[in-house]
Amino acid sequence: MPPNELRPYKANIFGLDKARRDCRFEMIKIVREVDAVAEDPKVACDPDRTWQYLSPSIFRMLLPVRAVVFRLFRHQVLIRFLARLSETSTKRGLHKKLQKKLSLRRKQLQRPRKH
Repeated sequence: MPPNELRPYKANIFGLDKARRDCRFEMIKIVREVDAVAEDPKVACDPDRTWQYLSPSIFRMLLPVRAVVFRLFRHQVLIRFLARLSETSTKRGLHKKLQKKLSLRRKQLQRPRKH
């Protein structure tokens, strides 16, 4: 299998999917390395043998974890909110709650500020 390109993954769903595939390939490489050592234990202590797989700590550095997790969380919150709105029984209740929150916030904003 070809070595990893060592380029950071993009902070979108396509980059995350590529990272998932590359992680799977790295795990396959690790299994092959374990099989090679099981077949011939001298392979493990050969000083001239190069690494057959990418170190997990280096792979972790290529992931755009913060940006992707935040975006996915934001989308999940939006999806949950829209799912609640689509339910006919709770639609009126949510609408009233939103109106109540908006009117309270409007009153708070209209009050004079104390310095």
